[in-house]
Amino acid sequence: MSPDRSGVTEAVVDTFLAIGDELFAEGEVAHHIYVVESGRLDLTRAGSTIGVVEPGEVFGEMGPTFTLPRSATATALEPSRVTGYSLAEFTRRFGEEELRRLVGRWS
Repeated sequence: MSPDRSGVTEAVVDTFLAIGDELFAEGEVAHHIYVVESGRLDLTRAGSTIGVVEPGEVFGEMGPTFTLPRSATATALEPSRVTGYSLAEFTRRFGEEELRRLVGRWS
């Protein structure tokens, strides 16, 4: 079960994914902001790729920030490890300015 499907929001969650594993699906309730530690994930909306995230990249910030459902599905393209942060924990570790920068890329 993925962290976003458990119904409980832990502050920090490490998730290991095999090729083809889905981290979260479009339309699901969003609880975590993710950082790719290793591997690559495909981000799709309505079945079409909208981006690929790689090590060091942050994704999934819009849902937790604005209490919105996931706008895309994230699927591992290769064995991957991601760290999920609750909104409060992400802000504590990386700062409000980083969160504003991430959200601003969609404006």
